[in-house]
Amino acid sequence: MLANLLLVFLIGSDALVDRHVVRDCAGANLDQALSACSRIIDVMPYSVRQVAVAYLYRGRAEFAKHEPEQAIGDYTRAIAIDPRLAAAFSERGSVYLSLRRIDLAISDCAQAIEINPSNAVYRYNCGNAYWHGSLFSQAIAEYDAAIQLQPNFPLAYMNRGLAEADHGSTDAALRDLAESIRLDASATDALYNRGLLYARLGQLAEAVDDFSAVIRARPDEAATYKLRAEAHREMGHVDEAISDLRRATEIDPSDAESKFALRGLLDTTR
Repeated sequence: MLANLLLVFLIGSDALVDRHVVRDCAGANLDQALSACSRIIDVMPYSVRQVAVAYLYRGRAEFAKHEPEQAIGDYTRAIAIDPRLAAAFSERGSVYLSLRRIDLAISDCAQAIEINPSNAVYRYNCGNAYWHGSLFSQAIAEYDAAIQLQPNFPLAYMNRGLAEADHGSTDAALRDLAESIRLDASATDALYNRGLLYARLGQLAEAVDDFSAVIRARPDEAATYKLRAEAHREMGHVDEAISDLRRATEIDPSDAESKFALRGLLDTTR
C-alpha cells in the first residue's frame, strides 16, 4: 500500500521526475533505496509532500540496515514536513519499540491511529507496543481491531495469543495460535510459541509435536532442540533428550548450558 502511495505522489504530479529513481526509492534493494531517496530529498525538483514520503522510505531502508537512529531522524523529518503522514508515526514507533523505548513507541502508534484508525498494520503495531509495555488488555484490544479490519492476519492472531497468554487467558491464546498456524502453515513462529505455551502448561506431548514441526522447517536452530530436549526429559524420554542436546551442541558448540545438561543426562545412563 505504501509503495502505491509513493508512486502516486512521485509519478503523478511532476513531469520532471525520474521514474527509475522513484522505483528505486520504493524498492527492496536497500542500498539503491537509500541512494534514490537521497536524490529525491537533496537534488531533484520534487514537491514538499514527495520529499516527506522519500524521508519515510529512506527511514525504512535505514531501519532494515540496522541503523535505527538514522531511521528515527528521517521519520522525524518526514513528520515535520507532513504531520498527517501516519505511516511515519507508525514506523518510527516500531523503531522506538526495537530500542525498548516503550513510551515513545506507544505515543507514536497512538498518533498513527488517530490519523488513520482503519489501517490494520497500524493497529497491529500499536498492539505490539502495548504488549511489550505489559499493557495486555490494551494490546489485545488493538489486535482485535487489526483482525476486524483484516481477518486473514496471521501475525495479529499470533501476537494476540501471546498477549492473552501473558494475561492469563490460555484457552484463548491456544485458539489464536492455532488460527495463526491455520492461516499461514509455512510461518513457524506460531508453532514455536505454541510449543512454549504447551510446555508451560505441562502438555509435553503437544509441545514436542510443535517443536518437531519447527525443527523440520528450521533444522539448524539449537534453541528448538534444547526446548524439545527439556520436554523429552520431563516425559522420561532420556534417549530422545540426549539426542536433541547432542544436536544442539553440534549446532552451537559454545552453548555451555546444553553441554552441562547433556553431561547430566549421560551420567544418569551409566
